Amino acid sequence: MDKEIEATAKKLAEQLKESHEYKSLAGAVALVKNDEQTVALYKRMDLLQKQLMAKQAQGQKPTEEEVNEYKSIEQKLGQNPTMANLLKEEKRVYALLNKLQTQMTMPIGELYQELVK
Repeated sequence: MDKEIEATAKKLAEQLKESHEYKSLAGAVALVKNDEQTVALYKRMDLLQKQLMAKQAQGQKPTEEEVNEYKSIEQKLGQNPTMANLLKEEKRVYALLNKLQTQMTMPIGELYQELVK
């Protein structure tokens, strides 16, 4: 049975790639890739985010300078129309995935509902 579920999940992943939401996101990613300045900002933010998370995992507090730099880059990216479009399309993909997750986990919720009857 597990293999059947895995096969269905793989098929669903392929269907996701054919969805309008995924194709729109792929187009938005391509536009960002073509904007060197946006890519550089994104890479810097990603690196900073990883560094901040590593510090937190070690129980260290980020410096004010690190936090301010992260906020500054985040603000610049938020004002960038190319990145704003990517984020909009990303939200649409995640909305679709949330709907799918709701459907897939419905049987589990039904099981627990039996406990409170």
